[in-house]
Amino acid sequence: MRSLSVGKVTESVKEMCIEANHFLSADMAEAMDKAVDVEASPLGKQILKQLQENAGIAGEDMIPICQDTGMAVVFMEIGQDVHFVDGSLEDAVQEGVRQGYQEGFLRKSVVKDPIYRENTRDNTPAVIHYSIVPGENVKITVAPKGFGSENMSQIRMFKPSHGLEGIKDFILEVVETAGPNPCPPMVVGVGIGGTFEKCALLAKKALTRPVNQRSEIPYVKELEEFLPQVSTTPALVQNEIHPYYQENDVIPYIQDLGIVVQGWYPLGGRGHTAELLGDEVISGIAEAHGVSSAQVILRWNLQKGVVVIPGSSNPDHIRENTELYGFTLTGEEIAQINALDRNETHDWY
Repeated sequence: MRSLSVGKVTESVKEMCIEANHFLSADMAEAMDKAVDVEASPLGKQILKQLQENAGIAGEDMIPICQDTGMAVVFMEIGQDVHFVDGSLEDAVQEGVRQGYQEGFLRKSVVKDPIYRENTRDNTPAVIHYSIVPGENVKITVAPKGFGSENMSQIRMFKPSHGLEGIKDFILEVVETAGPNPCPPMVVGVGIGGTFEKCALLAKKALTRPVNQRSEIPYVKELEEFLPQVSTTPALVQNEIHPYYQENDVIPYIQDLGIVVQGWYPLGGRGHTAELLGDEVISGIAEAHGVSSAQVILRWNLQKGVVVIPGSSNPDHIRENTELYGFTLTGEEIAQINALDRNETHDWY
Protein backbone atom coordinates (compact mmCIF):
# COMPACT_ATOMS: atom_id res chain seq x y z
CA MET A 1 0.00 0.00 0.00
CA ARG A 2 1.35 3.42 -0.99
CA SER A 3 0.34 6.58 0.87
CA LEU A 4 0.10 9.80 -1.12
CA SER A 5 -0.62 13.28 0.23
CA VAL A 6 -3.48 15.05 -1.52
CA GLY A 7 -1.29 18.17 -1.47
CA LYS A 8 0.77 16.63 -4.29
CA VAL A 9 -2.43 16.20 -6.30
CA THR A 10 -3.34 19.85 -5.79
CA GLU A 11 0.09 21.03 -6.92
CA SER A 12 0.07 18.77 -9.99
CA VAL A 13 -3.43 19.82 -11.08
CA LYS A 14 -2.52 23.50 -10.63
CA GLU A 15 0.58 23.20 -12.82
CA MET A 16 -1.30 21.20 -15.46
CA CYS A 17 -4.11 23.77 -15.71
CA ILE A 18 -1.54 26.50 -16.37
CA GLU A 19 0.57 24.44 -18.77
CA ALA A 20 -2.38 23.16 -20.82
CA ASN A 21 -3.56 26.72 -21.47
CA HIS A 22 -0.15 28.05 -22.52
CA PHE A 23 1.59 25.27 -24.47
CA LEU A 24 0.65 22.92 -27.29
CA SER A 25 1.35 19.26 -26.64
CA ALA A 26 4.07 17.71 -28.79
CA ASP A 27 1.57 15.75 -30.89
CA MET A 28 -0.51 18.87 -31.61
CA ALA A 29 2.59 20.87 -32.55
CA GLU A 30 3.60 18.07 -34.93
CA ALA A 31 0.10 17.98 -36.42
CA MET A 32 0.19 21.74 -36.99
CA ASP A 33 3.54 21.45 -38.78
CA LYS A 34 2.12 18.73 -41.01
CA ALA A 35 -1.01 20.77 -41.73
CA VAL A 36 1.10 23.72 -42.90
CA ASP A 37 3.09 21.44 -45.22
CA VAL A 38 0.05 19.85 -46.90
CA GLU A 39 -2.26 22.90 -47.01
CA ALA A 40 -2.79 23.86 -50.67
CA SER A 41 -4.51 27.21 -50.15
CA PRO A 42 -2.11 30.18 -49.66
CA LEU A 43 -4.58 31.83 -47.28
CA GLY A 44 -5.13 28.57 -45.40
CA LYS A 45 -1.37 28.16 -45.04
CA GLN A 46 -1.10 31.76 -43.82
CA ILE A 47 -3.79 31.23 -41.18
CA LEU A 48 -2.17 28.02 -39.93
CA LYS A 49 1.13 29.84 -39.60
CA GLN A 50 -0.64 32.58 -37.63
CA LEU A 51 -2.01 29.92 -35.28
CA GLN A 52 1.52 28.58 -34.83
CA GLU A 53 2.85 32.07 -34.18
CA ASN A 54 0.08 32.65 -31.64
CA ALA A 55 1.00 29.41 -29.86
CA GLY A 56 4.66 30.45 -29.76
CA ILE A 57 3.83 33.85 -28.27
CA ALA A 58 1.56 32.19 -25.70
CA GLY A 59 4.39 30.01 -24.42
CA GLU A 60 7.05 32.74 -24.46
CA ASP A 61 4.96 35.46 -22.81
CA MET A 62 2.75 33.14 -20.72
CA ILE A 63 -0.46 34.39 -22.31
CA PRO A 64 -3.21 31.77 -22.84
CA ILE A 65 -3.28 30.26 -26.33
CA CYS A 66 -7.03 31.02 -26.46
CA GLN A 67 -9.11 33.52 -24.52
CA ASP A 68 -11.58 30.71 -23.76
CA THR A 69 -9.66 28.77 -21.11
CA GLY A 70 -12.63 26.47 -20.70
CA MET A 71 -13.94 24.25 -17.94
CA ALA A 72 -11.34 21.97 -16.40
CA VAL A 73 -12.09 18.31 -17.10
CA VAL A 74 -9.88 16.06 -14.95
CA PHE A 75 -9.36 12.35 -15.48
CA MET A 76 -8.00 10.55 -12.39
CA GLU A 77 -6.61 7.05 -13.04
CA ILE A 78 -5.91 5.70 -9.55
CA GLY A 79 -4.04 2.55 -8.64
CA GLN A 80 -6.02 0.38 -6.25
CA ASP A 81 -3.03 0.18 -3.89
CA VAL A 82 -2.87 3.94 -3.34
CA HIS A 83 -4.10 5.49 -0.09
CA PHE A 84 -4.62 9.25 -0.08
CA VAL A 85 -3.82 11.12 3.14
CA ASP A 86 -4.02 14.68 4.52
CA GLY A 87 -7.50 15.44 3.24
CA SER A 88 -10.15 14.83 0.62
CA LEU A 89 -9.05 13.86 -2.89
CA GLU A 90 -12.06 15.60 -4.46
CA ASP A 91 -11.30 18.82 -2.56
CA ALA A 92 -7.63 18.56 -3.53
CA VAL A 93 -8.45 18.40 -7.25
CA GLN A 94 -10.85 21.34 -7.02
CA GLU A 95 -8.23 23.33 -5.09
CA GLY A 96 -5.68 22.60 -7.81
CA VAL A 97 -8.05 23.97 -10.45
CA ARG A 98 -8.80 27.01 -8.27
CA GLN A 99 -5.12 27.81 -7.78
CA GLY A 100 -4.24 27.12 -11.41
CA TYR A 101 -6.85 29.49 -12.82
CA GLN A 102 -6.16 32.20 -10.25
CA GLU A 103 -2.35 32.07 -10.25
CA GLY A 104 -2.22 31.51 -14.00
CA PHE A 105 -4.51 34.53 -14.60
CA LEU A 106 -6.81 32.35 -16.68
CA ARG A 107 -10.34 33.42 -17.54
CA LYS A 108 -12.93 32.07 -15.11
CA SER A 109 -16.03 30.98 -17.00
CA VAL A 110 -17.78 28.53 -14.66
CA VAL A 111 -21.02 29.53 -12.94
CA LYS A 112 -22.64 28.14 -9.78
CA ASP A 113 -25.95 27.46 -11.50
CA PRO A 114 -26.71 27.32 -15.25
CA ILE A 115 -29.88 29.38 -14.84
CA TYR A 116 -28.88 32.02 -12.27
CA ARG A 117 -25.44 32.39 -13.92
CA GLU A 118 -23.40 33.58 -10.93
CA ASN A 119 -19.69 33.17 -11.71
CA THR A 120 -17.72 31.19 -9.10
CA ARG A 121 -14.69 33.43 -9.82
CA ASP A 122 -12.20 30.55 -9.66
CA ASN A 123 -13.42 28.24 -12.48
CA THR A 124 -14.57 25.55 -10.08
CA PRO A 125 -16.20 23.13 -9.87
CA ALA A 126 -14.18 21.09 -12.32
CA VAL A 127 -15.61 17.95 -13.92
CA ILE A 128 -13.75 14.96 -12.48
CA HIS A 129 -13.80 11.38 -13.77
CA TYR A 130 -12.31 8.59 -11.64
CA SER A 131 -11.20 5.14 -12.68
CA ILE A 132 -9.56 2.46 -10.51
CA VAL A 133 -6.74 0.42 -12.06
CA PRO A 134 -4.25 -2.14 -10.72
CA GLY A 135 -1.05 -0.90 -9.09
CA GLU A 136 0.09 1.95 -6.87
CA ASN A 137 0.44 4.81 -9.35
CA VAL A 138 -1.79 7.80 -10.09
CA LYS A 139 -2.20 9.29 -13.55
CA ILE A 140 -3.81 12.71 -13.90
CA THR A 141 -4.98 14.20 -17.19
CA VAL A 142 -6.29 17.77 -17.28
CA ALA A 143 -8.25 18.89 -20.35
CA PRO A 144 -9.49 22.51 -20.36
CA LYS A 145 -12.63 22.23 -22.51
CA GLY A 146 -13.63 25.41 -24.29
CA PHE A 147 -17.34 25.99 -24.70
CA GLY A 148 -17.24 26.98 -28.37
CA SER A 149 -16.56 23.32 -29.11
CA GLU A 150 -18.35 21.85 -26.09
CA ASN A 151 -21.61 23.50 -27.17
CA MET A 152 -21.33 21.75 -30.52
CA SER A 153 -21.25 18.28 -28.94
CA GLN A 154 -24.04 15.88 -29.91
CA ILE A 155 -25.11 12.36 -29.07
CA ARG A 156 -27.42 10.01 -30.95
CA MET A 157 -28.76 6.58 -30.09
CA PHE A 158 -28.58 4.18 -33.06
CA LYS A 159 -30.29 0.94 -33.92
CA PRO A 160 -27.92 -1.91 -34.87
CA SER A 161 -29.17 -1.68 -38.45
CA HIS A 162 -27.57 1.78 -38.90
CA GLY A 163 -24.11 0.19 -38.92
CA LEU A 164 -20.81 1.95 -39.56
CA GLU A 165 -22.19 4.01 -42.46
CA GLY A 166 -24.86 5.48 -40.19
CA ILE A 167 -22.17 6.50 -37.71
CA LYS A 168 -20.11 8.12 -40.46
CA ASP A 169 -23.13 10.09 -41.67
CA PHE A 170 -23.81 11.32 -38.14
CA ILE A 171 -20.19 12.42 -37.62
CA LEU A 172 -20.28 14.43 -40.87
CA GLU A 173 -23.63 15.93 -39.91
CA VAL A 174 -22.29 17.11 -36.54
CA VAL A 175 -19.10 18.58 -38.04
CA GLU A 176 -21.07 20.35 -40.77
CA THR A 177 -23.60 21.73 -38.26
CA ALA A 178 -20.80 22.98 -36.00
CA GLY A 179 -19.34 24.95 -38.90
CA PRO A 180 -17.00 27.70 -37.71
CA ASN A 181 -18.24 27.79 -34.12
CA PRO A 182 -15.47 25.65 -32.55
CA CYS A 183 -12.16 27.49 -32.59
CA PRO A 184 -9.66 25.95 -35.02
CA PRO A 185 -7.90 23.63 -35.22
CA MET A 186 -10.66 21.09 -34.53
CA VAL A 187 -10.10 17.65 -33.07
CA VAL A 188 -13.20 15.44 -33.30
CA GLY A 189 -13.72 13.01 -30.43
CA VAL A 190 -16.07 10.10 -31.13
CA GLY A 191 -17.45 7.62 -28.61
CA ILE A 192 -19.27 4.49 -29.76
CA GLY A 193 -21.12 2.02 -27.55
CA GLY A 194 -22.26 1.74 -23.96
CA THR A 195 -25.04 3.74 -22.39
CA PHE A 196 -25.92 7.38 -23.02
CA GLU A 197 -23.41 8.74 -20.49
CA LYS A 198 -20.71 6.15 -21.25
CA CYS A 199 -20.72 7.08 -24.92
CA ALA A 200 -20.24 10.77 -24.10
CA LEU A 201 -17.38 9.93 -21.73
CA LEU A 202 -15.67 7.83 -24.41
CA ALA A 203 -15.90 10.76 -26.82
CA LYS A 204 -14.36 13.11 -24.25
CA LYS A 205 -11.54 10.69 -23.45
CA ALA A 206 -10.84 10.29 -27.17
CA LEU A 207 -9.83 13.96 -27.25
CA THR A 208 -7.00 13.28 -24.80
CA ARG A 209 -5.33 10.66 -26.98
CA PRO A 210 -2.36 11.84 -29.11
CA VAL A 211 -3.64 12.92 -32.51
CA ASN A 212 -0.91 10.99 -34.31
CA GLN A 213 -2.03 7.64 -32.88
CA ARG A 214 -4.54 5.32 -34.54
CA SER A 215 -6.71 2.73 -32.86
CA GLU A 216 -5.86 -0.94 -33.20
CA ILE A 217 -9.56 -1.74 -33.67
CA PRO A 218 -10.06 -2.01 -37.47
CA TYR A 219 -13.38 -0.17 -37.77
CA VAL A 220 -12.24 2.61 -35.43
CA LYS A 221 -9.04 3.01 -37.44
CA GLU A 222 -11.19 3.25 -40.57
CA LEU A 223 -13.20 6.08 -39.02
CA GLU A 224 -10.07 7.93 -37.93
CA GLU A 225 -8.59 7.76 -41.41
CA PHE A 226 -11.90 8.55 -43.10
CA LEU A 227 -12.75 11.87 -41.45
CA PRO A 228 -9.63 13.89 -42.45
CA GLN A 229 -10.31 13.00 -46.10
CA VAL A 230 -13.74 14.64 -46.05
CA SER A 231 -14.08 18.22 -47.25
CA THR A 232 -17.33 19.78 -46.07
CA THR A 233 -17.95 23.35 -47.22
CA PRO A 234 -19.80 25.39 -44.60
CA ALA A 235 -22.74 27.57 -45.61
CA LEU A 236 -21.59 30.45 -43.40
CA VAL A 237 -18.43 31.62 -41.68
CA GLN A 238 -18.46 34.03 -38.74
CA ASN A 239 -15.56 36.46 -38.42
CA GLU A 240 -14.99 39.48 -36.25
CA ILE A 241 -15.41 42.39 -38.67
CA HIS A 242 -15.61 46.10 -37.90
CA PRO A 243 -13.78 49.22 -39.18
CA TYR A 244 -10.86 48.62 -36.80
CA TYR A 245 -10.54 44.94 -37.83
CA GLN A 246 -11.64 44.54 -41.44
CA GLU A 247 -10.35 41.16 -42.71
CA ASN A 248 -10.16 42.63 -46.23
CA ASP A 249 -8.05 39.75 -47.56
CA VAL A 250 -10.11 37.02 -45.92
CA ILE A 251 -13.63 38.16 -46.88
CA PRO A 252 -13.26 37.93 -50.69
CA TYR A 253 -11.54 34.55 -50.40
CA ILE A 254 -14.40 33.10 -48.36
CA GLN A 255 -17.04 34.66 -50.60
CA ASP A 256 -15.33 33.27 -53.72
CA LEU A 257 -15.86 29.80 -52.24
CA GLY A 258 -19.60 30.45 -52.18
CA ILE A 259 -19.66 30.84 -48.40
CA VAL A 260 -21.62 33.61 -46.68
CA VAL A 261 -19.57 35.84 -44.38
CA GLN A 262 -21.25 37.01 -41.19
CA GLY A 263 -19.62 39.77 -39.17
CA TRP A 264 -19.74 39.70 -35.40
CA TYR A 265 -18.85 42.66 -33.18
CA PRO A 266 -19.87 44.86 -36.17
CA LEU A 267 -20.00 47.87 -33.83
CA GLY A 268 -16.71 47.04 -32.12
CA GLY A 269 -17.83 44.78 -29.26
CA ARG A 270 -18.31 45.46 -25.59
CA GLY A 271 -16.02 48.17 -24.27
CA HIS A 272 -15.18 49.47 -27.76
CA THR A 273 -18.54 50.57 -29.22
CA ALA A 274 -18.38 54.16 -27.94
CA GLU A 275 -14.93 54.72 -29.44
CA LEU A 276 -15.97 53.31 -32.81
CA LEU A 277 -19.25 55.21 -33.01
CA GLY A 278 -17.43 58.39 -32.02
CA ASP A 279 -14.74 58.03 -34.68
CA GLU A 280 -14.45 61.35 -36.53
CA VAL A 281 -14.43 59.74 -39.98
CA ILE A 282 -17.50 57.63 -39.31
CA SER A 283 -19.47 60.36 -37.52
CA GLY A 284 -18.62 62.79 -40.36
CA ILE A 285 -20.00 60.39 -42.97
CA ALA A 286 -23.08 59.82 -40.79
CA GLU A 287 -23.71 63.57 -40.57
CA ALA A 288 -23.42 63.93 -44.35
CA HIS A 289 -26.16 61.30 -44.86
CA GLY A 290 -28.33 62.31 -41.92
CA VAL A 291 -28.00 58.90 -40.28
CA SER A 292 -26.28 57.47 -37.19
CA SER A 293 -22.70 56.21 -36.98
CA ALA A 294 -24.06 52.71 -36.31
CA GLN A 295 -26.06 52.83 -39.54
CA VAL A 296 -22.96 53.89 -41.49
CA ILE A 297 -20.97 50.94 -40.13
CA LEU A 298 -23.74 48.44 -40.83
CA ARG A 299 -24.24 49.83 -44.34
CA TRP A 300 -20.47 49.60 -44.95
CA ASN A 301 -20.67 45.90 -44.07
CA LEU A 302 -23.64 45.29 -46.34
CA GLN A 303 -21.92 46.96 -49.29
CA LYS A 304 -18.98 44.59 -48.70
CA GLY A 305 -21.41 41.67 -48.88
CA VAL A 306 -21.09 40.90 -45.16
CA VAL A 307 -24.18 39.82 -43.22
CA VAL A 308 -24.46 41.60 -39.87
CA ILE A 309 -26.81 40.94 -36.97
CA PRO A 310 -26.06 43.55 -34.30
CA GLY A 311 -27.33 42.70 -30.85
CA SER A 312 -29.56 45.14 -28.99
CA SER A 313 -32.44 45.09 -26.53
CA ASN A 314 -33.32 48.74 -27.20
CA PRO A 315 -36.40 48.97 -29.51
CA ASP A 316 -35.18 52.27 -31.02
CA HIS A 317 -31.75 50.81 -31.78
CA ILE A 318 -33.28 47.65 -33.26
CA ARG A 319 -35.48 49.74 -35.55
CA GLU A 320 -32.58 52.00 -36.51
CA ASN A 321 -30.39 49.00 -37.34
CA THR A 322 -32.88 47.87 -40.00
CA GLU A 323 -33.16 51.28 -41.69
CA LEU A 324 -30.10 50.90 -43.88
CA TYR A 325 -31.51 51.08 -47.41
CA GLY A 326 -32.32 54.77 -47.72
CA PHE A 327 -28.72 55.78 -48.42
CA THR A 328 -25.61 54.42 -50.15
CA LEU A 329 -22.00 55.04 -49.24
CA THR A 330 -19.85 56.45 -52.03
CA GLY A 331 -16.63 54.80 -53.13
CA GLU A 332 -14.70 57.61 -51.48
CA GLU A 333 -16.56 57.10 -48.17
CA ILE A 334 -15.92 53.36 -48.23
CA ALA A 335 -12.23 54.07 -48.86
CA GLN A 336 -12.18 56.43 -45.88
CA ILE A 337 -13.62 53.73 -43.61
CA ASN A 338 -11.26 51.13 -45.07
CA ALA A 339 -8.36 53.38 -44.09
CA LEU A 340 -9.38 53.03 -40.41
CA ASP A 341 -8.24 49.39 -40.28
CA ARG A 342 -5.91 48.81 -37.30
CA ASN A 343 -5.93 45.00 -37.42
CA GLU A 344 -7.28 45.37 -33.87
CA THR A 345 -9.32 42.44 -32.56
CA HIS A 346 -11.72 42.80 -29.64
CA ASP A 347 -12.70 39.11 -29.42
CA TRP A 348 -11.18 38.44 -25.97
CA TYR A 349 -14.54 39.35 -24.43
